Amino acid sequence: MAVSSAQPVSDAHAPLATPQKLTTAQEVKLQLARDYPVDALGWIDDIAWRPSPLQVPTSQLDRSPTDPNWALAAKDKIKIASMVSSLRSGARKPIVLIKHPGSAKLFAVDGHSRALASIALGHPVTAWVGTAKTVDGAWRQTHAREHP
Repeated sequence: MAVSSAQPVSDAHAPLATPQKLTTAQEVKLQLARDYPVDALGWIDDIAWRPSPLQVPTSQLDRSPTDPNWALAAKDKIKIASMVSSLRSGARKPIVLIKHPGSAKLFAVDGHSRALASIALGHPVTAWVGTAKTVDGAWRQTHAREHP
C-alpha cells in the first residue's frame, strides 16, 4: 500500500481567523434589507448609531400627526394584535429610530406596528437608535419604499 505525501491544509503557526463583527450600521442595514430595496438604505452609513439596541420609552417617540405611517399602522389591528402576541412571547426585533436636531422626540423609520404593540402593552420599545446631523434626510422617506 502506497503512503501518500499528505500536505497540511493550513499553516499550523498562522493565527486563527476570527470572524469579523458587523458594525451597527451593517446590522441595521441587514435588518431593513428584508423589507426595503437596498438603494433606499444608503443613508444608514451616514448615521451615528448606538452600539446595540436600547429599551426606549414609547413617550420618546415622535408620533406627530404629520407622519402618515402612524395612522397607516394603527389601521392594521390584526397586525398589531399579532405583534402584541409576539412581544408577549419574548420577540424583540428592534425598531429603527432617528434622533435629529430640532426635536426632543425620536423619528420612527421602521417599526410603527411594533411600537404600537409595545404601547398597547405599556412596554418600552427595543430600538436601534441613530443620530442624524441634519433635521431632514433620506431616512425620512425610507418607509415609503417598503416592500408590500
